[in-house]
Amino acid sequence: MARDLTFVSAHPAAAAVCAVAALAAVFMLWRAARRVAGIAAGALRGRQAEDVLTVVAAGMATAVAMTGMWRFFGAVLHFSGAERAAMFAFLELAVVTCAFRARRNMRAFSSAGAEGIAVWVLSGLSAVFSALDARSGAEAVFRLAPPLVAAWLWHRAMSLEHRKLSGRSVHWRLTAERVLVWLRLAEPSARAAGDVEAHRRIARLARAAKRLRERRASGAAAWRQDRARRRLDAAMEAAVEHAGLASDPARQDQMRDQLGALNAAGSLASLDTQAPWDRRRAEAAEVARIRQEAAALVRAAEKDRDQAAEEAALAAETRIQAAAEEAARLRADAGQIADEARARAAALEQAQADLRARAELAEGELLAARGRAAELGDALAHAESRADEVRQEAAPLVHAAEQARDEAVAEARQAAQTAIGAAARDADRARADADRVTEMVAGRIAALEQAQADLRARAELAERELAAARGRAAELDEALARAESRAGNPAENGAGEIDRDALVAELAMGILAAARSGDKWRPPYEDLMERTGRKLRWCEYLVSDARSAVFGPGGQAPEEPAAGPAPNPQDAGTRAGEDRSGELVLAGAP
Repeated sequence: MARDLTFVSAHPAAAAVCAVAALAAVFMLWRAARRVAGIAAGALRGRQAEDVLTVVAAGMATAVAMTGMWRFFGAVLHFSGAERAAMFAFLELAVVTCAFRARRNMRAFSSAGAEGIAVWVLSGLSAVFSALDARSGAEAVFRLAPPLVAAWLWHRAMSLEHRKLSGRSVHWRLTAERVLVWLRLAEPSARAAGDVEAHRRIARLARAAKRLRERRASGAAAWRQDRARRRLDAAMEAAVEHAGLASDPARQDQMRDQLGALNAAGSLASLDTQAPWDRRRAEAAEVARIRQEAAALVRAAEKDRDQAAEEAALAAETRIQAAAEEAARLRADAGQIADEARARAAALEQAQADLRARAELAEGELLAARGRAAELGDALAHAESRADEVRQEAAPLVHAAEQARDEAVAEARQAAQTAIGAAARDADRARADADRVTEMVAGRIAALEQAQADLRARAELAERELAAARGRAAELDEALARAESRAGNPAENGAGEIDRDALVAELAMGILAAARSGDKWRPPYEDLMERTGRKLRWCEYLVSDARSAVFGPGGQAPEEPAAGPAPNPQDAGTRAGEDRSGELVLAGAP
């Protein structure tokens, strides 16, 4: 200690450098230990304890084998120094390398390959070389053990990997469980003791019934039959008492099944069963029959679909025509009613103008009479100022003038009141007529809107029915495809493609042209069959698509409205052209 202190005091710089170097070495060792621990923890994460212990034990056995190779290199091969330290463990390193390569082959190819064999070969060489330098027999035996133990541990690790990957293992035919089951000391299935006892008693009852049946059939001696009957009675009593045969329907069914199976054992010899190839031929025939039935169902569905589409199209056309006729008739009636209302309104306005003129005339006459009366009053006052005698003579005249004035005023007022009352009554009648006409037109319009709504509902119903028919056809097509796949005979491809969209567009243009010209369009089935080479059903479906393109989705129109009043015969000529125009408007044609 004193010497160390003397060195530190004599060489402080060197001591400081040594201390720093020691601290740096300790820190580096600590970092290396942490890194190695982290790598080991990551490698061992998710692994079973037995796998880790297997690798550790194999490494220890390999290390023990390396000691023997160290002595062999020094005593037999006379290696020394760095040469001996660099080469003595080449076999053990080769064993470890082959073991890891074998595990990788096991994970990738489910087989250890040549590396698995090399592990045993190299371990055997290491054991032999280590034992050659042994000084006694016990040491030789010990030197042989570690390499073989290491090889066995590496082999077991590879076996565990193979079992995890393949899921296969060896099932021994002779085990303790099998022996206990064979000795009737253990139950092979997870059943309760009561279930096992009930099953045995029912089986004993069935065997006793079979034995009595066989002895009666073979004409055995009476005492043998009596003994079989007594055994059957005893078995029946035990089954009723311990197995609940009298009250348990499941036990009764089990007894009947066992009796039926035991009594029908003789029929197994005469039982005819089909060979697997015969069953496959029968299945192929069944598949062919199913395919034929599916094809028939598809054809029937297509026919029903075409008929439903054609009927819906015809019904839609008829209802559209009826709706157009009704709309035209309602428009004509509304125009006539509007003309009548306008004429009545004009007449009322003219009557009101006449009444105003007459009232103005009466007011003018009244003003004139008032002016005349004023003049007469002035004249009377002037005459009174001139003389009383003139007043006496003028009094009758004044009285007559006042009476005439009163009569004229009363007559004018009466005439004005009469004219105003007549005008008011005429105006009320005109308003009532106009309100009635308005209500009638509104009722007709509401009836037409209801009819259109009913037609739309009927169109939606027809579309749903057509969609259901198409869905059924699709299901039948899928069933046919499955049947064909089971039979192993894929359906043949159809004929060449036809520009179906162009044909639909051509037919739609023909329908529109006929509708514009007011003619009835007839489908050119013969021309279509000649041009396309298809059958009538395909051409009918093409015509149905063309009608759907013209008259809307599904080729249907709203449901026919309720029957209104009969159309006016005189409007029949004007309504004929409006029929086609209304039809095109409802169908969405340009």
